Amino acid sequence: MRFLRASLLPGLFIVLALVISACGGSSTTKVTPLKITPSRSLPIKTASVQVGSMTKTILVDGKGNTLYYRAVDTATSVYQGATWPALLAPSSTATPTGPDDLTGTLAVDNDANGPQVTYNGHPLYIYSGDKNTPGKTTGDGLGSIWYVATPDLPLLY
Repeated sequence: MRFLRASLLPGLFIVLALVISACGGSSTTKVTPLKITPSRSLPIKTASVQVGSMTKTILVDGKGNTLYYRAVDTATSVYQGATWPALLAPSSTATPTGPDDLTGTLAVDNDANGPQVTYNGHPLYIYSGDKNTPGKTTGDGLGSIWYVATPDLPLLY
């Protein structure tokens, strides 16, 4: 019985190490970001949803998925990772459009993720933990850097 436990223990540690390393995230890992179905325009909409204990107006993609921004992004650095796929345009010449009352600026910037949609200069992302469920905002406040994108998001640059 001791021999069986002694021979299984190293194998268990190897499997555990592989599982833990597979779960880790990295801002340098290149992944396949979420792509938007090509169209002439790129619709960004607003929705009124529950965020924590408050009802807020937020930005959503054409499918109603909550859009997020990363508070530590700059004009020259963006996040690359599977948990937070970048909101990509079908091309760098696509035109993001929003509702008439949206006062900020929608654009497409070519960055490390490709033609990423921005709002007031902030690259936009979708949180995989929301599981493509419209109205979900479970990524808000994660890591004290991820927040729902709202129409009053200040200019990044």
